[in-house]
Amino acid sequence: LETVGIPIMVLTEDDLFGKDALSAKRAAGWKALCSWMTNRFSRQRGINLPNIFHIGWQVVGADAGSRIRRPVFILSERFMENHGVHPVYPPLPHAPEPAPGDELNFYQLAISHSESLSKDDCFVAVRDVLAQIGEAAATGRELHVDFGIGTLVCKDREVDFEFSGAYAGGTHRERGEASECCDPMLGARMSAEQA
Repeated sequence: LETVGIPIMVLTEDDLFGKDALSAKRAAGWKALCSWMTNRFSRQRGINLPNIFHIGWQVVGADAGSRIRRPVFILSERFMENHGVHPVYPPLPHAPEPAPGDELNFYQLAISHSESLSKDDCFVAVRDVLAQIGEAAATGRELHVDFGIGTLVCKDREVDFEFSGAYAGGTHRERGEASECCDPMLGARMSAEQA
Protein backbone atom coordinates (compact mmCIF):
# COMPACT_ATOMS: atom_id res chain seq x y z
CA LEU A 1 0.00 0.00 0.00
CA GLU A 2 1.16 3.50 -0.72
CA THR A 3 -0.09 6.95 0.18
CA VAL A 4 1.15 9.82 -2.00
CA GLY A 5 4.12 7.72 -3.06
CA ILE A 6 5.18 6.92 0.53
CA PRO A 7 4.96 3.26 1.52
CA ILE A 8 2.89 2.67 4.65
CA MET A 9 5.03 0.82 7.16
CA VAL A 10 4.22 0.46 10.82
CA LEU A 11 7.12 1.08 13.19
CA THR A 12 7.72 -2.03 15.33
CA GLU A 13 9.53 -2.57 18.62
CA ASP A 14 12.43 -4.05 16.64
CA ASP A 15 12.67 -0.75 14.75
CA LEU A 16 12.60 1.23 18.00
CA PHE A 17 14.90 -0.92 20.12
CA GLY A 18 17.12 -2.37 17.39
CA LYS A 19 18.56 -5.85 17.20
CA ASP A 20 22.01 -5.11 18.56
CA ALA A 21 23.73 -5.55 21.93
CA LEU A 22 21.96 -2.46 23.36
CA SER A 23 18.41 -3.46 22.37
CA ALA A 24 17.63 -4.91 25.83
CA LYS A 25 18.77 -1.66 27.49
CA ARG A 26 16.65 0.40 25.07
CA ALA A 27 13.61 -1.76 25.87
CA ALA A 28 14.25 -1.43 29.62
CA GLY A 29 14.74 2.33 29.30
CA TRP A 30 11.49 2.64 27.36
CA LYS A 31 9.67 0.56 29.97
CA ALA A 32 11.04 2.89 32.67
CA LEU A 33 9.87 5.98 30.72
CA CYS A 34 6.37 4.52 30.31
CA SER A 35 6.26 3.69 34.03
CA TRP A 36 7.32 7.26 34.94
CA MET A 37 4.69 8.72 32.62
CA THR A 38 1.96 6.44 33.99
CA ASN A 39 2.89 7.41 37.55
CA ARG A 40 2.68 11.14 36.76
CA PHE A 41 -0.46 10.82 34.68
CA SER A 42 -2.36 8.80 37.30
CA ARG A 43 -1.81 11.70 39.74
CA GLN A 44 -2.91 14.23 37.08
CA ARG A 45 0.56 15.73 36.91
CA GLY A 46 1.82 17.20 33.67
CA ILE A 47 4.53 15.49 31.64
CA ASN A 48 7.20 17.31 29.66
CA LEU A 49 9.44 15.44 27.24
CA PRO A 50 11.67 18.32 26.09
CA ASN A 51 11.65 18.92 22.34
CA ILE A 52 9.08 16.14 21.86
CA PHE A 53 5.76 16.93 23.54
CA HIS A 54 4.03 18.18 26.66
CA ILE A 55 0.95 16.67 28.28
CA GLY A 56 -0.80 18.99 30.66
CA TRP A 57 -4.16 19.19 32.38
CA GLN A 58 -6.86 21.78 31.77
CA VAL A 59 -9.85 22.57 33.93
CA VAL A 60 -12.80 22.36 31.57
CA GLY A 61 -15.76 22.61 33.90
CA ALA A 62 -17.21 21.84 37.27
CA ASP A 63 -19.46 18.98 38.28
CA ALA A 64 -21.11 18.94 41.72
CA GLY A 65 -18.47 21.16 43.28
CA SER A 66 -15.38 19.48 41.85
CA ARG A 67 -13.29 20.63 38.93
CA ILE A 68 -13.30 18.49 35.81
CA ARG A 69 -9.87 18.25 34.22
CA ARG A 70 -8.81 16.73 30.95
CA PRO A 71 -5.41 15.84 29.52
CA VAL A 72 -4.09 18.02 26.71
CA PHE A 73 -1.40 16.95 24.24
CA ILE A 74 0.87 19.67 22.88
CA LEU A 75 3.46 18.77 20.26
CA SER A 76 6.77 20.60 20.68
CA GLU A 77 7.56 23.38 18.18
CA ARG A 78 11.10 22.01 17.96
CA PHE A 79 9.84 18.51 17.12
CA MET A 80 7.60 19.95 14.40
CA GLU A 81 10.47 22.00 12.91
CA ASN A 82 13.05 19.21 13.10
CA HIS A 83 10.85 16.54 11.55
CA GLY A 84 8.44 18.46 9.31
CA VAL A 85 5.32 17.26 11.12
CA HIS A 86 2.29 19.05 12.55
CA PRO A 87 -0.49 18.21 15.01
CA VAL A 88 -3.72 16.72 13.66
CA TYR A 89 -5.72 19.18 15.76
CA PRO A 90 -4.32 22.70 15.83
CA PRO A 91 -4.54 24.34 19.25
CA LEU A 92 -7.62 26.44 19.84
CA PRO A 93 -6.64 30.13 19.90
CA HIS A 94 -8.66 30.97 23.03
CA ALA A 95 -7.89 27.82 25.03
CA PRO A 96 -6.07 28.39 28.32
CA GLU A 97 -2.57 27.00 28.69
CA PRO A 98 -2.43 23.66 30.51
CA ALA A 99 -0.68 23.50 33.86
CA PRO A 100 3.10 23.04 33.65
CA GLY A 101 4.44 19.51 33.74
CA ASP A 102 7.25 17.59 35.35
CA GLU A 103 10.41 17.61 33.28
CA LEU A 104 11.86 14.20 32.47
CA ASN A 105 14.50 13.34 35.08
CA PHE A 106 16.79 10.47 34.06
CA TYR A 107 18.13 9.97 37.58
CA GLN A 108 14.59 9.44 38.86
CA LEU A 109 13.84 7.23 35.86
CA ALA A 110 16.81 4.97 36.70
CA ILE A 111 16.29 4.83 40.48
CA SER A 112 12.51 4.61 40.72
CA HIS A 113 11.35 3.08 37.46
CA SER A 114 14.00 0.64 36.27
CA GLU A 115 15.45 -2.47 37.81
CA SER A 116 19.08 -2.21 36.79
CA LEU A 117 19.72 0.79 34.54
CA SER A 118 21.98 3.70 35.41
CA LYS A 119 21.06 7.32 34.74
CA ASP A 120 23.31 7.27 31.66
CA ASP A 121 21.75 4.01 30.41
CA CYS A 122 18.28 5.54 30.71
CA PHE A 123 19.37 8.71 28.91
CA VAL A 124 20.94 6.83 26.00
CA ALA A 125 18.03 4.37 25.70
CA VAL A 126 15.30 7.02 25.71
CA ARG A 127 17.29 9.33 23.42
CA ASP A 128 17.80 6.54 20.87
CA VAL A 129 14.14 5.49 20.85
CA LEU A 130 12.85 9.07 20.60
CA ALA A 131 15.30 9.70 17.75
CA GLN A 132 13.91 6.65 15.91
CA ILE A 133 10.37 7.99 16.40
CA GLY A 134 11.35 11.41 15.04
CA GLU A 135 13.12 9.95 12.02
CA ALA A 136 10.18 7.72 11.19
CA ALA A 137 7.73 10.61 11.58
CA ALA A 138 9.85 12.73 9.23
CA THR A 139 9.59 10.10 6.49
CA GLY A 140 5.80 9.99 6.78
CA ARG A 141 5.75 6.44 8.14
CA GLU A 142 2.67 5.39 10.06
CA LEU A 143 3.50 5.23 13.76
CA HIS A 144 1.61 3.83 16.72
CA VAL A 145 3.93 4.08 19.72
CA ASP A 146 2.71 3.07 23.17
CA PHE A 147 3.72 5.48 25.95
CA GLY A 148 1.87 3.64 28.73
CA ILE A 149 -0.78 6.36 29.10
CA GLY A 150 -1.75 6.30 25.46
CA THR A 151 -0.45 6.01 21.95
CA LEU A 152 1.44 8.53 19.88
CA VAL A 153 0.03 8.28 16.36
CA CYS A 154 1.68 9.76 13.31
CA LYS A 155 0.34 9.30 9.83
CA ASP A 156 1.24 11.35 6.77
CA ARG A 157 3.28 13.68 9.00
CA GLU A 158 0.26 14.48 11.19
CA VAL A 159 0.76 13.72 14.89
CA ASP A 160 -1.81 13.03 17.58
CA PHE A 161 -1.90 11.35 20.97
CA GLU A 162 -4.70 8.90 21.76
CA PHE A 163 -5.11 8.68 25.53
CA SER A 164 -6.00 5.27 26.95
CA GLY A 165 -8.15 4.19 29.85
CA ALA A 166 -10.60 6.59 31.45
CA TYR A 167 -9.24 9.48 29.37
CA ALA A 168 -9.92 7.91 25.97
CA GLY A 169 -12.94 8.31 23.74
CA GLY A 170 -15.41 11.16 23.69
CA THR A 171 -16.08 13.71 21.01
CA HIS A 172 -13.25 14.44 18.59
CA ARG A 173 -12.92 17.17 16.00
CA GLU A 174 -12.50 16.37 12.36
CA ARG A 175 -9.05 17.09 10.97
CA GLY A 176 -8.50 20.83 10.76
CA GLU A 177 -11.91 21.65 12.27
CA ALA A 178 -11.99 24.09 15.18
CA SER A 179 -14.66 23.49 17.79
CA GLU A 180 -15.57 24.54 21.29
CA CYS A 181 -15.38 21.00 22.68
CA CYS A 182 -12.78 18.39 21.97
CA ASP A 183 -12.99 16.92 25.42
CA PRO A 184 -12.65 13.17 25.85
CA MET A 185 -14.01 13.35 29.40
CA LEU A 186 -17.07 15.53 28.91
CA GLY A 187 -17.96 14.54 25.38
CA ALA A 188 -21.37 15.81 24.40
CA ARG A 189 -22.22 17.23 27.87
CA MET A 190 -20.12 20.34 27.38
CA SER A 191 -21.43 20.96 23.88
CA ALA A 192 -25.05 20.69 25.08
CA GLU A 193 -24.41 23.05 28.00
CA GLN A 194 -22.83 25.67 25.75
CA ALA A 195 -25.63 25.55 23.19
